[in-house]
Amino acid sequence: MLGSIAWWLTIPIVAREIVGSSGSEISLLVTAMSVAGAVFGIPLSRLVTRLGTSGLWTIGVFRVVVVGVTLALLFGFPKGGFWILLVASIVMGGIEVSHAMTQQITVSLLFARKNVVSINGRLTLAQSLSQVVGAAGFGAVLDRINPVFGFLIDAMLNLFGMGAAKKVKSCARGSESEGKGEGVGERSGMWVIRRRGFVFLLVAALVMRFFLNMSVAVQSAYMVTDLLAGAAQLGFAFAIGSIGGVLTGFFVSRWGERISLKVLMRVGSLMVAAPQLLILIATPGWGVLMVGVANMFSGIGASLFSIASISLRQRKLFTSELGAVAGVFASLGNVVGILGSLLGASLAFIVSLKTVLVISVLGLAFLPVICLRIAAMEMKN
Repeated sequence: MLGSIAWWLTIPIVAREIVGSSGSEISLLVTAMSVAGAVFGIPLSRLVTRLGTSGLWTIGVFRVVVVGVTLALLFGFPKGGFWILLVASIVMGGIEVSHAMTQQITVSLLFARKNVVSINGRLTLAQSLSQVVGAAGFGAVLDRINPVFGFLIDAMLNLFGMGAAKKVKSCARGSESEGKGEGVGERSGMWVIRRRGFVFLLVAALVMRFFLNMSVAVQSAYMVTDLLAGAAQLGFAFAIGSIGGVLTGFFVSRWGERISLKVLMRVGSLMVAAPQLLILIATPGWGVLMVGVANMFSGIGASLFSIASISLRQRKLFTSELGAVAGVFASLGNVVGILGSLLGASLAFIVSLKTVLVISVLGLAFLPVICLRIAAMEMKN
């Protein structure tokens, strides 16, 4: 996770200071990773399913190779710097989505079904802490050194990660004996989703992703224009918002197994939508704090929903099915997320920023209703 943050921070800085890319080109580089996740999620799902517990180590090796080749090409062919970074970003997007799917499969293989909620909570805690600490730490470091060293930091962190992944691989205890290795073979992820009754779970995840991305797409502009926020206030608001995942990870890792997935999902869906109302009533002054608090509680809700969703799939699906389903969730989630961001930014040219936020809140209001349907359909024994 830390390596991923180092890459995300390094790409735009290297593009600007070393390659000399324009603002639009830098935006394209950042977007390329999300687009790659949308395109390659489903094709890569079968590969990571076959890799099993060796997947994390294999992905780590490939990531280090990509970083090394990118550095070599940048120094060898500086005039093609933008295209080198673009290809590297696309490949890294595929690596990121593969890592997320492999992580879900590894948890399913190594841990009993009754323990997956607390394990997913610990992973959420670790990832959220990495985002908060890594973004601040790497940002400060990259301001003081040659930004190319950011790629070396990425590679170094992944070497440490490969060591941990090697231990994970050696810890595999043949969990397939519990039935996790059986299933429908080479069936597509959508076939499994329909057959196993996860349609409404997929719809809920896509609705949440679409309207949250729509809201986030205009929040910075809303805070600057309507709430008269400065740069420091913007950073403060986003810092508060990122705490949500940390709090959720800590709570679920300690007490998640005592709470049913149905309750986690319902509470999460309510907490995603309701706090967004604070953004609509925010006014200049304390309004920026209200935006940060709203995003913090929405982040808690989104994390609760995500943990419940992943844990439900890990409990009900065979491992051979889990990778294909994770690929569908990842690919469609990235597609819908991009569309939500584009629609939010486009609507801002037609209606006011607050109107776009109102539309996103109304869309998120459907999430608890869909989760009631999930409770009735997907959570049957």
